[in-house]
Amino acid sequence: MMTYQCHTQAPSESLLGNLCRQIDWVDSQCQLLQGMIQRCVDIPLLQRLQADLVEMKTRATALDQLGRTAAMDQMSDQLSVAFYREVTRRTLNRLSHC
Repeated sequence: MMTYQCHTQAPSESLLGNLCRQIDWVDSQCQLLQGMIQRCVDIPLLQRLQADLVEMKTRATALDQLGRTAAMDQMSDQLSVAFYREVTRRTLNRLSHC
């Protein structure tokens, strides 16, 4: 006998939850990279770490753009979108200081 599971979350809740996890991962990676950059003495490795940090900043900017797009979608839970945008804004602010 086959059983089916019903997905109870609205698509916007699932999407925003995933975006929040993504921006949190980007934020933690950036903090890790910044620590490594401060301690690095090998020039080629330092250049690679700096390139990785630039890539993380680019990802954060892209995630911010997704939040802006979701804010314009009338089907999205606007409170969740506002929360996501705030988390993204804080991450981008931290990244602008490095």
